[in-house]
Amino acid sequence: MIRIAIVEDQSLLREMLAKVLSQEESFVVTGSLGDGRDVIKLCEETNPDVILLDIKMPNMDGIHALSKIKERFPKIKCIMLTTFEEEKFIYPALAYGADGYILKDIKPDVLIHMIQSVYDGLFVVHDSIKEYILLQMQRSSNEYKKISLSTKELEFDSTDLDVLKLLTRGKSNSEIASEICYSEGTVKNRISRMLEMTGTKDRTQLAIFALQSSVI
Repeated sequence: MIRIAIVEDQSLLREMLAKVLSQEESFVVTGSLGDGRDVIKLCEETNPDVILLDIKMPNMDGIHALSKIKERFPKIKCIMLTTFEEEKFIYPALAYGADGYILKDIKPDVLIHMIQSVYDGLFVVHDSIKEYILLQMQRSSNEYKKISLSTKELEFDSTDLDVLKLLTRGKSNSEIASEICYSEGTVKNRISRMLEMTGTKDRTQLAIFALQSSVI
């Protein structure tokens, strides 16, 4: 039996997912949550094999929840189930170890197959964004080969690191400003300065740089 947990803030969708998956003989839904805040407790209490994770949720978003799960329970498979095809969500999810990235318009039988595939050790991605991800990853890989800057030479202060951490979770400038109690203009200026320091071209490349170089 494959043990599945669902973390999704829309109660109707959460209940529908649980109902559909419970009808599969090889699946058992062990628990569900409406936000990512108690995801570690959920893992401890229900011991899932696979977790379906929404991205946009109250209290703790899916990217942050993913990072906590993979840190504490690296063997648990995590599939991002979302409506977002934007690279600011895709790249952090992949960087934190997501085992799949699929969209909510997926057909039930395909979702079941993908859960089984992830459980068996495969990485799955929704058809509509597969080529997009591959092209973007290739582009970013080529860009980072050009970066010769040593991370030891970077002068990031504690506020810069806070900004980077939130940036890797797909937060906007206004959301970052709210969380660290700075103005949105200050956040924008700090990101611009870090882009120049690292030689990266945009927010997504900066986030990937921070994750891959272990700056945060």
